Amino acid sequence: MDEMLIRELLVSLMVLIFVVGMGIVIKDILGHE
Repeated sequence: MDEMLIRELLVSLMVLIFVVGMGIVIKDILGHE
């Protein structure tokens, strides 16, 4: 497979996990107040 394609997929996956993680943390913080 194309190395650049794999690299872009990995970056996209990391960004997606980061966004979902931040969303869960923010929702948890807002839920406590």
